[in-house]
Amino acid sequence: MVEREDAERAVKDANPIIDGRKANVNLAYLGAKPRNNTQNGFHFVAIEINCY
Repeated sequence: MVEREDAERAVKDANPIIDGRKANVNLAYLGAKPRNNTQNGFHFVAIEINCY
């Protein structure tokens, strides 16, 4: 948000109803969680093989 008032207004109601659907606006201020490159416990590594 550019203005402090806009941010305060956005988080005033953490779960507003927008177009008949419940929205979650309280997640942005918590910060992004760090992403890891694991899926199902396996690490994926890209390997480049040059064949001539």
